Order: sequence, then C-alpha cells, then structure tokens
Amino acid sequence: MSRTVPKQTLELKILDGIEDASNKFRLMSGIESLYEAPEYYVTVCVANALTRGKQSYVTLEDNIERPLKHAGGLRPGRPRKSLRIKGRSDIVIWYRSDNTPRAVIEVKHPLFRAGKEFDRDIRRLRDIMDISKSQQHSTQFCCLAFWTGADRSRIIQNPSARINVYVEKMKLRAEELLASTSSALKVRII
Repeated sequence: MSRTVPKQTLELKILDGIEDASNKFRLMSGIESLYEAPEYYVTVCVANALTRGKQSYVTLEDNIERPLKHAGGLRPGRPRKSLRIKGRSDIVIWYRSDNTPRAVIEVKHPLFRAGKEFDRDIRRLRDIMDISKSQQHSTQFCCLAFWTGADRSRIIQNPSARINVYVEKMKLRAEELLASTSSALKVRII
C-alpha cells in the first residue's frame, strides 16, 4: 500500500468537506446558505472528509511551530515574522507512517475578497512552502480552502459570474504574494 493519498485526492476531499458542511448545515438549521455557519464548523467538516481512509490523520488548531519542528523546518535563529510561529493553523495533515506533517490548510469562511487576513494567510503558507523546499522537509503542500457565495439579496447580477470575479481577484492577489518567494509556487483553483 502506498504511503500517501495522492494530493489531488486530498484536494477533492477538501471540496467534499466544504460541500458536506453546506448540506449538513442546511439540514440542521433550515438556512439555505453556508454563509450563516461558523468558520469552525466548516473546518471540522473539512477535517472529517480528510480523515476518511487510514493513511493520514489531522490535527486542528495546531500551533504552527509543532509541525515545522516535526518536519525539520525550524533552524536556529529568528523565524520569519510572516510564519506567526506561535499562531495556529486550522488543519495539519500528518503522515500516519512516521508522524511527520504533509500539509498545512487554512480554512476561510466566508471569503469575499483578498484583505489583510487573506494576505497574512497566503504569506504564512508561502513561507512554510519556501522553508519546505529549501530544507527538504516533509510538508508537500499548503492550501487556503474557502467558501464564498453570492446569494445575498444585494447581488443583482448572475451569482456564478459574481463568484468567478471574487475568485479571480483572490487568485491574482495570491499570485502577487507568491511572486516574492524564491520557490516556484503556483496558485491552483479547484
């Protein structure tokens, strides 16, 4: 049996978790939109989707210093400020076989624009990957998973078109922030 679940499978599980959060929230609340759900609820649903199967496990609200230490990513000296080393990451996926981190995931809900919080999370994920590539530690990828919507009464135009505008603006901002790193990091929309 392979050591890892393919990255694309994990990406689909993240989307499944967001969809599951939406469906379950609708059933339990009677509210059609995930907009009213707390972010932590979405995070837990994503974590549940990621742990289907036995090849990895997740931790929630893990101090970012712990996975970096386990991965061999912290060296002597002051860490980059953007890592917010004493801060917490929403989800960390761990290899079950050797207890090392595979991925760091930040969940945002709802997310309608690339503001300060978006920038801080992208910089943190960028720097985790930059360290990972330069020091060859176990973290393979980072992800900013988010839900956005356009079902509010003030939206007049086509909701799908509005969502595409949100996502495209966030993608462009993320690409700007990633351009300032030495690693060849890419933004993927799934």
